[in-house]
Parts: sequence; structure tokens; C-alpha cells
Amino acid sequence: MLRTARDALAAANRVAAAIAPGSAERERADAVLTPQLLLSHYVIAHNIAGLGARQPAPRIFADLLAGAQLGNATAERGTAHALDRRTTATRRVGDWVVNGTKYYATGTLGAAWIAVSARIADRDSADTATLFVRPDQPGVTLHLEEWSAFGQRGTRSGRVTLRDVTVPADLVIDEGPPPHPADAPPSVAGAFDQALHGTRPPRLGLVY
Repeated sequence: MLRTARDALAAANRVAAAIAPGSAERERADAVLTPQLLLSHYVIAHNIAGLGARQPAPRIFADLLAGAQLGNATAERGTAHALDRRTTATRRVGDWVVNGTKYYATGTLGAAWIAVSARIADRDSADTATLFVRPDQPGVTLHLEEWSAFGQRGTRSGRVTLRDVTVPADLVIDEGPPPHPADAPPSVAGAFDQALHGTRPPRLGLVY
């Protein structure tokens, strides 16, 4: 777990050391790997802070204060737009079940919790939910070595598969209908995300 900025930098440097000598990614490790690995952590934490005392915020923040890291499992392939979801969350008595495949799962490397975005099954309005799962719980499989695109190889932003993963109800945020992908007004969450993308102090590349 990453407890301090020094821990985060040390983790990024260990990843960089495993990359082929002379690669562009290795040379840019300090400036790229650390903020990219932790970007999802800060964005997700900011978003759930708005829940106040409602779950899952208290449970997640208790772990964050103990040093836990958050990862994301949001992006999918073959969808109509970024807010379109093929991953499904099905509600049962007392819990939910999630099934799907996610790609570009930045921040999942080393995460204690993974925030999974999904479409709520059996709702005509295409309502969405965010579900928090553990990377080692039954049905969750990480394929982080599959990230083969140009750049950011050290982040291991690979694939996450979810097969009949059971999620307690207090770890699910029912978000209702998604915003329109083109006409929705700007959001604070979106602005915060973009601000972090552009905030990289010299050398360390850390976001505070």
C-alpha cells in the first residue's frame, strides 16, 4: 500500500526499473508513472467524498486513511460512447452481482479497492452504478500485463474481468440515469479530473 508520497515514488521507480533500458517510458518514469498510477485514486476519492456519512464513503475512507490505494475499472471496448456500459450490475436481495470486462484500468496496480462502473440490469433508463470490489475476491481477474499500447507501459493499465462478482449493497452507488454524452452540463468531477491531468510539479510528478 502507498502511504506517503515517498512510497508512491519508490513504487513508480521499481516499475520503471523493470522496463527495457533506454526506453522512452523509463526516461520519463518520474514524470509520468506516479501521477498516472494515482490519478484514479484522487478522482474517485474526491467523487465519493460528496456522499458524506453515507456508505460506501465511510468504509472506503477508513481504508484510505490506513494507506489503501484506489484503482479504476471504467473504460470498455466496442461501446457507442464513453458513458455507454456493457458491464452489468444485477441487484439481488442484500447484494449485487457484476459481470463484464474493463480495459485501460489505470491505478489497479497495487490498489486495495477497484471502482467498477456498470449499467444496472433490468432498467429501461440505462441507469449506472459504481461498485467497489477487491482485486483478490472471487470472480475478479487482473490481466495488467496486457497493456501494450505506446507509452505508459509501466502503469500496467491492462484488462480486468469480472465474472459473477458478488458486491455487498453498502459498496454500491446507484447513480441513476447517466448524463447525456454530448449535451450534459460541465461537472465538478470532470473539472477536477482534468485539473489533475494538468498538475505535475517538477521532477516528482506528484499531485497533492
